[in-house]
Amino acid sequence: MRRRWRLLIILFLIPLSLFSQDRIFTPGGFIRGGIYFSTGDYEHDVNAAFGDAALTLTASDNLSFKGFADLRVRMGQQFGENVNSLLLREAWGMYYNKFMSISAGKKIIKWGKTDIFTPLSKFNPVDYTLRSPDFEDAELGNLLGEITFTPAPFFKLSAVATPFWNPSILIIKPVSIPSNIQVELPEGLKTGNGFYSYGFRGDFMFKGFAAGLQFYHGPDLMPGLTLVSADFTNPLQPAIKIKGIPYIVSNAGFDFETVISPIVFRGTLSYNHPVEAKEGNEEIPFPQVE
Repeated sequence: MRRRWRLLIILFLIPLSLFSQDRIFTPGGFIRGGIYFSTGDYEHDVNAAFGDAALTLTASDNLSFKGFADLRVRMGQQFGENVNSLLLREAWGMYYNKFMSISAGKKIIKWGKTDIFTPLSKFNPVDYTLRSPDFEDAELGNLLGEITFTPAPFFKLSAVATPFWNPSILIIKPVSIPSNIQVELPEGLKTGNGFYSYGFRGDFMFKGFAAGLQFYHGPDLMPGLTLVSADFTNPLQPAIKIKGIPYIVSNAGFDFETVISPIVFRGTLSYNHPVEAKEGNEEIPFPQVE
């Protein structure tokens, strides 16, 4: 527990330790509570009651350096279980000028112009079990590095890379699963051969119209489900174990946003192609277009 606190403190102090010039520190945060109550007849408890607290800190010299940290605390109950969590949501530092920027740390990067959901946001894992009035609270962030170039006012090129796989957290707790079936899903940063990912995105910005082109290669944020074992000693209730594992994809996408007063039109096109073949690998989906 002490090591965990030390790591959180070190990462939270990243914005403070990056600058040697005059600093401007801007603290922030909030305290709030929430209750989710369902009148439906569910086998499992889907209600939730919680209290949240956030502490944020922005540090900058207003010239070429910026840092940001976001620490979250949650206490309460969700899906019939007590919740007591401490999460370092973001902690990153950035150097920037008029032409480029370089940032590193735990950061939330959202690619795509559509709201709430987009198939193009490949570096932004989501905790689908989190109950909150703000959808962005479910975003987990990732340890990564990002570099951007702005050679012209109407064009920006971004490159992102991370050595870790930080999968999205699937919501299965309120789902009725037979007692003879065990499902193990991954959570948190994972390391391993092939777990790295990288991507490139170009954004074009004109008056009344914006568009983006991008490419991503790495493990998909949604884990694939594979059968680990099946024991048919009792044929009426075979013991089945299923595990969530990563699978590598190459993804290409295009999106746009335009304004035809007073309406804003947004669109996204994405092609997701698993690197390995589907045959013999039940955890790998078919190529898909969204």
